[in-house]
Amino acid sequence: MEASQEYDAGSPGPACIQPSGVDIGSPQSEDCLFLNIFLPANDTQWTTPKKVLVYIHGGALIMGAANENIPGSLVTKEDIIVVTINYRLAWLGCLKGNNSGLAGNQGFKDQVMALRWVHDNIAAFGGDPSDVTVAGESSGADSVSLLCVVPETASLFSQGILMSGGHFISQSTPGSSDILVNQLLMLLPECWPAEIPESKRTMERTLSEAEIDAVLTCLRSLPEDKFKLAAGTVYYGQQVAIDGEYFEAAIPEMVRDEELLKRTKFLNKNFLVSLTNNEGALFSHGIFAYFKHEPGVGLGQVEAVKMLGLSPALYDRILRWYTDTGDYNFNPVYSMFSDSVFTKEAFAFLQAHNRFPSGNGTSRFLMFNHNVTYLEPYYQGTPHAFDIPYLFDMGPDHILNAYYGLQTGKNFTQEDEELKKTYMKMIGDFVRTGNPGLSLQTQGGSEWPPYNATDEYYLKFQTDAAVGQFPLQARRDL
Repeated sequence: MEASQEYDAGSPGPACIQPSGVDIGSPQSEDCLFLNIFLPANDTQWTTPKKVLVYIHGGALIMGAANENIPGSLVTKEDIIVVTINYRLAWLGCLKGNNSGLAGNQGFKDQVMALRWVHDNIAAFGGDPSDVTVAGESSGADSVSLLCVVPETASLFSQGILMSGGHFISQSTPGSSDILVNQLLMLLPECWPAEIPESKRTMERTLSEAEIDAVLTCLRSLPEDKFKLAAGTVYYGQQVAIDGEYFEAAIPEMVRDEELLKRTKFLNKNFLVSLTNNEGALFSHGIFAYFKHEPGVGLGQVEAVKMLGLSPALYDRILRWYTDTGDYNFNPVYSMFSDSVFTKEAFAFLQAHNRFPSGNGTSRFLMFNHNVTYLEPYYQGTPHAFDIPYLFDMGPDHILNAYYGLQTGKNFTQEDEELKKTYMKMIGDFVRTGNPGLSLQTQGGSEWPPYNATDEYYLKFQTDAAVGQFPLQARRDL
């Protein structure tokens, strides 16, 4: 539509295309680049512009939607503006080949475009475009970390919140890799270039630029339902491409480039980084079932080796360390998974932010240490993504159903509700001031100092929250 045309934005737009079998409660469409703006009141004529939180949903870059996360309580109680965004997912968001027409990172470009739109337009809704906090959970947190190394986004946000994620260790794939194109062609064989004989249509086939052009022409002609493929077919290689536009080198190299980090203003921004105390507990279920086991029964070697990508001998040595030291939360293999996937990335981000003395930004680390009662006893603690209901208005069953294929039928206790109020207050304080510990000090609690490489202060977040030092130290050194 033309920019001058009036658009009815009174109802949410559709979610982006999800894998087959995924139901997140929203219609899906290839035409999905919408964002939602939640205001504390209908009147946008307040004297002082409101601080803004932009939230990037998680879902491993293959599922999820802006419409899942309703921040009604957060907006009204903390008096901030919240924006939730869609971005292209799975094949449509990550597909890359070996020419400029398919550089990859389509979904990431959507996120940058959304941040640019917020920067240019949020003042019309009463927001402060100069003070935007960008937040995300899981792959949404991965995205927040990636936004930190892109000079184009330097002035589009001033702070960041990373919940159970980061992408500073994971290797990237060069833009010249066409392995993801080949994988998709194995699933949509009608788009193989006609001149390639069937015997040569393999994963190892290197496509020329002309052949990639032919593939793109075919893919663009297909109906959107063709891309609703099984979730397990999406992964073959990394999803972040070295595209020469946003990412000129592998991410682990970029985060050691002090001059680049100065240009992106990363070192001068404030960050809140968090993990839950049992990230790995539910990754035997649903769309993200990396391993299988009977509920309540410990994992066998075969399943754990598959889950962690370890050799049997190395798995035995590492599991013996967790078991012998007792340095694990609830289940040693769940902790192994948590550390290998989430812990290492969270602390790689914290270390990068504290590596160079030239910055004046602060970072804080929070361990979400609550022991939920609405899950079965063998899923103790707070599993991955179960900090989200303490920030947004959703019950536990939404996450259980959509992401893990489970159901509890239970809801928050009074303790959970009180914890949610505290958590929202901390997030609100961070968005407004860059310090999530203000309410702790107001209530007579301990000061929560910023994280640094020497003291490693952190907050153990629970009903009786406490400040500690050196979180998960031995496990990080393993």
